[in-house]
Amino acid sequence: MTIFAGLGRYDARPGVPFAAWLARVAANRCRDALRAEARRPRTVALDASPAAGEWLDALVGAAAPPVGDALAARELVELLLARLTARDRALIVLLDLDERPLAEVAATLGLNRIAIRVAAMRARARLRAAAKRLRDERP
Repeated sequence: MTIFAGLGRYDARPGVPFAAWLARVAANRCRDALRAEARRPRTVALDASPAAGEWLDALVGAAAPPVGDALAARELVELLLARLTARDRALIVLLDLDERPLAEVAATLGLNRIAIRVAAMRARARLRAAAKRLRDERP
């Protein structure tokens, strides 16, 4: 339902501002979009540069990482994050890349600290698995 289509359903009540109803509709639309994204298959073609492939080999294998090629490392991180769900991406970006405090991440995602720790551990495991699959897909 779009906001304009749902305006006829809006019921003005004392003490409940229109902005609250509007925010609720927007939040529900966002949840619907995340659910739809979760149902879609997460296949991402490998369009990585050879330098990003070297970083992948270093990440998954025992090779030494290439020194000084931060752009290739960033490219690899973006490829791997694209293979994760929106929730896993949010956890890894907030906790590991942005280095946000656990309490802030918990408040942002609406989960308690223990749930964040468990979900982050599982997201990191899925990220490692995605890196291994990506390495195996390379020609």
